[in-house]
Amino acid sequence: MAVLIVTENYLEFGLETGFTNFSDSAMKFLEKQGLESQSPVSKLTFKFFLAIFCSLIGAFLTFPGLRLAQMHLDALNLATEKITQTLLHINFLAPLFMVLLWVKPITKDYIMNPPLGKESIPLMTEATFDTLRLWLIILLCALRLAMMRSHLQAYLNLAQKCVDQMKKEAGRISTVELQKMVARVFYYLCVIALQYVAPLVIIPGVFIQNLSLPYQWIIVYCPILFTLNYHQLKGK
Repeated sequence: MAVLIVTENYLEFGLETGFTNFSDSAMKFLEKQGLESQSPVSKLTFKFFLAIFCSLIGAFLTFPGLRLAQMHLDALNLATEKITQTLLHINFLAPLFMVLLWVKPITKDYIMNPPLGKESIPLMTEATFDTLRLWLIILLCALRLAMMRSHLQAYLNLAQKCVDQMKKEAGRISTVELQKMVARVFYYLCVIALQYVAPLVIIPGVFIQNLSLPYQWIIVYCPILFTLNYHQLKGK
């Protein structure tokens, strides 16, 4: 929702440019159809529907977010090494890091024009900064994929927690109820895995389109070639 309030001077999300391109394309289309219109939709209406759309997405992601937070806590309790715990914390804060990469006063302004005395010497060009930003997103997605096993194992441990909780309750517990309770956890594992992997499929597919052709070839085709070679070696 902050995207709708804060101007483009602080958030580099390109809403103003996108709205301008949309209006120009829509006006050209209406002119070809013989219709007269100054603008297909006002900026206020555009932001209003965008706010509704973002609210719906936030509502749909509420319970998956709570589930991910619970899995994060359980994974931290299971992890014994400090490195694993650090990676789990970075993985949990990765969405925040991704958003901060598009906040100009925090990242771009300090890197492009760092305050070094009276003169500001840019550390890198804008194209290099965009490429670095996209590669950081890919690395964070790879980290999320690497931490997938820990999170899913933390979720599967809910079955043991439920069994321990049922043992503490008074009364007799039937075997059928115990089996249903454990099976319910395992059946829901597919949904948990889908909620965890979905950002890995959506985010790289969006940002890879902004990379140059050689980077697209490396990122898209190398995993395919590796998979084919792996199956060939396995067949031998």
